Amino acid sequence: MHDPFFIVGCGRSGTTLLRLMLTAHPNLSVPPEGDFLLGLDGQFDDPTDPTWASRFVDAFFSIEKCREWGLEPATLSEGIASLAPTSWPELAAVPYWAYLVTHDPEANRWGDKNPGYVSHVPRLLQLYPRARVIHLVRDGRDVAQSWLSVHFGPRSLEQAARRWASAVAVGNRIARLHPRSVVEVHYEALVADPEGELRRICTFLGEDFDPAMLGYDRLNRERGLVPAHRLAWHANTLGPPDPSRIGRGRAALSVEDAALFDRLAGPVLEANGYRRSGPDGPPSRDSAPDGRANQREYAQGQLVRSPTAS
Repeated sequence: MHDPFFIVGCGRSGTTLLRLMLTAHPNLSVPPEGDFLLGLDGQFDDPTDPTWASRFVDAFFSIEKCREWGLEPATLSEGIASLAPTSWPELAAVPYWAYLVTHDPEANRWGDKNPGYVSHVPRLLQLYPRARVIHLVRDGRDVAQSWLSVHFGPRSLEQAARRWASAVAVGNRIARLHPRSVVEVHYEALVADPEGELRRICTFLGEDFDPAMLGYDRLNRERGLVPAHRLAWHANTLGPPDPSRIGRGRAALSVEDAALFDRLAGPVLEANGYRRSGPDGPPSRDSAPDGRANQREYAQGQLVRSPTAS
């Protein structure tokens, strides 16, 4: 069995887009968010308990998001019997394998997409020491605009700026601490040059690039990889990447709001290669008005940490 991988990052940073791109790879399978891996962590540490497996099946299906995986309790029970797990990491892997067999039978490796796990990467690496983690980063001002357009997440620019800065700073720190296990990829690079960035990600994962990854939107339309009731805030996944969306949030900020975001998240913006909105911000990769200069540099990989860098 191949080692798993995890897609993490601040919410509204493109993790669903990347999940679909990787799912379109014939070797890879990434279910919708499930929340059970860490949500149930610590509750199933005794495999000698005769109710261990049955309790887990019940707990898994008690989670609304997990019920969207298109699995049946019998399928999960059969998977446990077949794989015979003897630890929590092995037991927790069973639903991923069941999803893979059910929906991506040609695949041989599972992944997990959950933005919130960015704060729990050390635990993920304890559970799966050979796992690979992709930390996706997007300009915080675009993230804020996206958050404020949906019904969940922060309800003010101040809340959005603080949450983005906190999540991204945590991801940055984890990438520095675990350079061989964690790679940082920028949303802007992924959208501007999908093939180039996906080749880089595949290299990090130890997989060969497959052109099918670029057809993720067709696959999503055909298979409904994003649950229908969630498409309202993931409608862009039904089409190809749209580079024109880069920088919209920053451009839409008033002078006052731009100054507020700079004050709350400026250092994290700069640490990740983004220019502050104010006139005193240092020149950076995204300084061109139409965003094309930063797109070219993103495409050259200058904003993606090497998985082997120290």
